[in-house]
Amino acid sequence: MSLHQRARRFDTVGIAGRMFEMPQGPLCQEGRVTEHEQLPATDALTPARRDQVAAQLGAAWAADAIDEPELERRMAAVFAAREPADLDRLVADLPVPAAVVPASRAPVAPQASNSVQPSQLRRVVLGSVEERVRGVVPARLELGARLGNFELDFSQAEFASEVTEIVVDVVLGNIELRLPADLIVEIRVNSVMSSVEFHDERSMVPRSGRTVLVTGNCWLGNVEVTAVGGV
Repeated sequence: MSLHQRARRFDTVGIAGRMFEMPQGPLCQEGRVTEHEQLPATDALTPARRDQVAAQLGAAWAADAIDEPELERRMAAVFAAREPADLDRLVADLPVPAAVVPASRAPVAPQASNSVQPSQLRRVVLGSVEERVRGVVPARLELGARLGNFELDFSQAEFASEVTEIVVDVVLGNIELRLPADLIVEIRVNSVMSSVEFHDERSMVPRSGRTVLVTGNCWLGNVEVTAVGGV
């Protein structure tokens, strides 16, 4: 299913209005569409081309080249575009995308066992990241998922801070976290029409005194945290 088809399906349940500003109703002057409208497409203006531009916009947002309101504005324009030039204008001021190495295979710089990064930001848009995390976890980790999926296994990672905060920001996405057995886990995630779950698989495992605090917001998505059983 193409991105265009996904967004049109989301609009039927009234959730694309928040993400892509595509309100219900007939085609209006700005060129917005509803589930009942079909956009004329030339040979060059195909669903694949729309998906390509949407992916470039998502990458620009993930790299902080544009903010979230601008992402939403441009995403709405992607679906309203009638000519190839309309799409070209949406990315003309953005950096040319480079080849992306999947996060699960990206090279990681060596890090001393007692070195703790103060914070780290990771985002996924229209994609999926599945990774077994090793090394030292930052004291603050921010995870953003827009129409995307994060599955991060921290069971063999080192939590060196007394309190590690993992901030989730989910819209139409999924974040799943697996944590070591010896941590104290607190979940404080605000949710709207979403699922936020904590699974405790531990049995008589001594706690280290270190805490992982999972905070943030989840809109029409899923956040799942699991404390894995001890060895």
